[in-house]
Amino acid sequence: MLKLLTRGVRVRWTQYLLSAAAIAIGVALVSGTVVLAQSARSSYTKLLHPSSTGTDLFVRGPETDVRQGISDFAPVPDALLQRVRAVPGVAAAEGQVVRIGQLVTVAGKFLEADRPNYVYSWMASKELSSFDLTAGRAPAVPGEVAVSDATARLSGLRTGDPIGLSVDAGSPRAARIVGLVQRRSGPDLTGADAVFVDPAWAQRLTGIGDRWDLIEVTATPDVMVETLRDRINGVIPGDGTSVITRAQYDNAQLANLARRSSSLTAILLALSLLAFVVGCGLVFNTFSLLSAQRTRELSLLRTVGMARSQVYLSVVGEAAIVGAVASTIGAFAGLPAAYGLRRLAVLSGRDTDIGAIHLNFAIVAVAALVGTLACVAIATIPARRASNVLPIAAWRDAQPSAPEGIPARFALVPAFVAFVGAVLLLVSTFVNGAREGLEVAGAVTLTLAVVGALPVCAPSLFRVLGAWAGRTGAAGSVAGTSAESNPRRVLAPVLALVLGLGMVTTVAVLAGSAHAAMHQLVSRADKADYVVVSDSAPGIDVEAIEKLAEAPAVRVASEMGDDTFDRAGHAEQFTALDGDTATLVLDLPVVSGTLAHFVDGDILVTRSAARRWNYHVGDFVPARFGLPRRRYLRVDAIIADNGITHDWVIPFETYRRGYLSAPIRAVFVKGVPGVDAARLRAQVDTGVNGFPGVSVLDAPAYARSQAVKAEGPIALVQALVGLSILVALLGVANSLSLSVVERVWELGLLDVLGMTPAQVSLTVQWEAVFIAVAGVVFGVAGGLVLGLGFADAAGVHGFTRLTVPVGTIGGAALLVVVAAFVAATIPARRAVRLSEVAAVNRLA
Repeated sequence: MLKLLTRGVRVRWTQYLLSAAAIAIGVALVSGTVVLAQSARSSYTKLLHPSSTGTDLFVRGPETDVRQGISDFAPVPDALLQRVRAVPGVAAAEGQVVRIGQLVTVAGKFLEADRPNYVYSWMASKELSSFDLTAGRAPAVPGEVAVSDATARLSGLRTGDPIGLSVDAGSPRAARIVGLVQRRSGPDLTGADAVFVDPAWAQRLTGIGDRWDLIEVTATPDVMVETLRDRINGVIPGDGTSVITRAQYDNAQLANLARRSSSLTAILLALSLLAFVVGCGLVFNTFSLLSAQRTRELSLLRTVGMARSQVYLSVVGEAAIVGAVASTIGAFAGLPAAYGLRRLAVLSGRDTDIGAIHLNFAIVAVAALVGTLACVAIATIPARRASNVLPIAAWRDAQPSAPEGIPARFALVPAFVAFVGAVLLLVSTFVNGAREGLEVAGAVTLTLAVVGALPVCAPSLFRVLGAWAGRTGAAGSVAGTSAESNPRRVLAPVLALVLGLGMVTTVAVLAGSAHAAMHQLVSRADKADYVVVSDSAPGIDVEAIEKLAEAPAVRVASEMGDDTFDRAGHAEQFTALDGDTATLVLDLPVVSGTLAHFVDGDILVTRSAARRWNYHVGDFVPARFGLPRRRYLRVDAIIADNGITHDWVIPFETYRRGYLSAPIRAVFVKGVPGVDAARLRAQVDTGVNGFPGVSVLDAPAYARSQAVKAEGPIALVQALVGLSILVALLGVANSLSLSVVERVWELGLLDVLGMTPAQVSLTVQWEAVFIAVAGVVFGVAGGLVLGLGFADAAGVHGFTRLTVPVGTIGGAALLVVVAAFVAATIPARRAVRLSEVAAVNRLA
């Protein structure tokens, strides 16, 4: 049996080649995504608090929902540090300040704006530090910093060089490099920079006074960590302050950091699985066609005594061999695939926050096993059909019988599904409360109806295409007749193209509609002349805003920030505005209530959020910001949806009270009435000159920038969907290559009847074009229905402009058709060779 399996694969390896390539691509993408996620987790593990190598316990304040550096907990007072030091069994205890920061060059530019930078207070205790000085000395007074060796090498810095340091959203402070440091355990996998400053200066820069972000403790050798933890618990206050072990701290931080890549991983995994599913469809089509072509071989095996179960195992065994080889290659290709996926994510504007990528052999083994099992499972249906071949089939005419078409009664199923989808869409127009859900359900149902109509409508489409192509010669007519007479053979590659093009069309419609709607909303809401925006994490310096407000040509400079707060267990994004000046630069139409007294303690809610959560003017919204105390904010007004603010809007005073660090993300500038535009722009540019990480946009440019953000990771999605289409095109070539063998008698007859080799070749290529056109027609149709349905459902939240990017969709469709024509080149050449041999046999 094993000899038969290996011989079968060896004889038919060329027929399995494209199927194996498709499976390898799909497995590589899935494996690459998992490798990327695992590398991110490893990187985050290495990133966890670099100065805690010798730390046994952490004392941290009450939990908050603010993201400050790598800490999510309120600071603890210095008095608590003194009490902890007095606890028996404490070998060393020091306070630590950890914040996000940026190094600034003397020219006023961020040194490494695209890399995470963390500012730490220097810890004198060697037991609590994982860094060693390699040059210079430790920072001892304000204005002194120690930077990593890697940063110094990359940027050409040396001890004694001047440097600027921005912590959180603060202005860059002049500093001098006094030391270089290096991790004892080697470089950080994420490439994150560690900058150390004097502890007192760190407290001053962050504005926390005599408090610490956390306290780190190491135990004496004669005391167990758990015992020391219980002792320290006896001296901490009961306000939520806690003592945790190093393992608990690392796990909590790891979970927090891993959330950064969770959405990216989900997108990559979903699209990689799409390519894998398309590849599995190609495998199914390959074994189905080969089983049909091997009818005589299989019947001979039955005649010489092979049981049905053995025939079944022979087909499944070949699938297992093909799947194992292809999946193993694809699993090892996961490493380069991971690099490619990360590059795509960066190009699409996603912050991967992932350092070095490492191949995990456990991932390779699991990916290879899953790919193999998928191939085996897919081959069971063709194997069952093959096992039913009767021994007498070996003595029948070798010419295959006429294929069966798709029964017309099957058209009732997609028609019924389409009727249900139409009813759901109709009902959605009358039921406001469930409009969004009904529209999505109706769009999905209609899309399924379009895909379900493919088997029934494809023959008619091939007939029309054949008649049209027949005007150019006999090759087009013959290709149309061939595709029409055997729709089962071409449905698999057509369906694969439908999935890919449907996704491309859906994403294009959603992106175009979101872009147009956001541009419209921002244009309506933005009354400012210019918008100053932050290009990196620290935000806009308060001093820059003060300089703008003092400019003679500037009437108002109104700041805006954003963050998240906890609302009854729900994480909500909010926008912070200056209550006194926001209405001068932003058009926020009031649905109910008033903006006349928008002060600390108030909150504005957009119409869509108010409907979703049933809020009215005068209601109170429970909110917990960065500091642990819960507040109840009164709904001052319900405002219309817009493209600038989130669903929840609070005054800047509330923002500053809720967070120790309240970075300003944008400043809306409006000039004095009648001021010259050039003069105003000059004064705005002068006002922000010297402040790093900011840029000035006019109102149209700001609207475009916000519209681009609304599109999401479109480049990433389109690139991965493009790989799925590539796999589908492999399916087209594979299906035609296998059908050439099945149609050898037909091709020979064409040669006998006088078709030239060029016409025979063109016949196969025309068939590839017909398959591609069918995929385009049904894929674009289904994608338009689904995309417009989702986009219209989003209109509940203010996205009211439906846009179909004809150029993008048309370009993708044309590219697929041309690629299918090119992909059919090799099967076409094979058809010419087989037609000549078959013609000689028929004449003989």
